[in-house]
Amino acid sequence: MIVQAPDPALLQVCRKVDLPAGLAEARDVAEDLRREMRESERRAAGLAAPQIGSDLRIFCLAGHAHAFINPTIIRASRERMTQVEGCLSLPEHVRIKVERPIAVQIQAWTERGSKRILTLDGSKARAFQHELDHLNGILIINYDPRVAAARDGCRTCHRPWDECEC
Repeated sequence: MIVQAPDPALLQVCRKVDLPAGLAEARDVAEDLRREMRESERRAAGLAAPQIGSDLRIFCLAGHAHAFINPTIIRASRERMTQVEGCLSLPEHVRIKVERPIAVQIQAWTERGSKRILTLDGSKARAFQHELDHLNGILIINYDPRVAAARDGCRTCHRPWDECEC
């Protein structure tokens, strides 16, 4: 079952997998991610561990044989593109415009404990960045200016909403 917003688990920064000791647990999470992607009624470009209730830094992308464990972005292109994104942890009708680099060089480990450095572009780069956001407690709704305004508080007095006297 895919965790749905507003579950607080989706807003937490995930913990690194202790390598190599944590590989068995990472393999189990990766298999659960793949199963949820296969069984989802909605097409998934990827799925991250917090979306299935795990707090480990792991995600899977459609079309990739291995999971991404402790993923990081080494380099991102200066060229950016805005596209509409959806998320399996949000209602299907929620679609948000998100600007992201069009290419990224990444580093991650596989379930076998081997380090990978890849260059991803286009939809694969976008999906990687979307899933990495999940590991950092960020949902696509955080990119919506209306959500940011509600989160950041009053634009007149610059206080949080619960302290605003405007």
